[in-house]
Amino acid sequence: MNSTLAFLALNSFLSLETGLYICPGNPDICDQDVRVYQSGKQITALKVEYVGYCGSMGPYLYPCKNAVCTDGNAEFVLNSRGGYAWKNLGHPFRCEFRKKRPGPE
Repeated sequence: MNSTLAFLALNSFLSLETGLYICPGNPDICDQDVRVYQSGKQITALKVEYVGYCGSMGPYLYPCKNAVCTDGNAEFVLNSRGGYAWKNLGHPFRCEFRKKRPGPE
């Protein structure tokens, strides 16, 4: 099994926490308020509202297959309970988002 397939198989039951996610070190990328939809242990979709200096855009629904959620405009690659890699497919914006925890950042 190649490494990409092994990664996807390993992460097909990956869990992500609902909550506010930030792009550390890049204030130009809006915070993302994420709600996770699941069927059993499988994540089926993410509902994301872009917040912060963006005001409020969305929410947008991103269907998921394995550990990748996309609608053709943005892509989320889930990599932990509290983080994911995000990229805007129409522009050169990308970030490793992490869940915002209470307290100082």
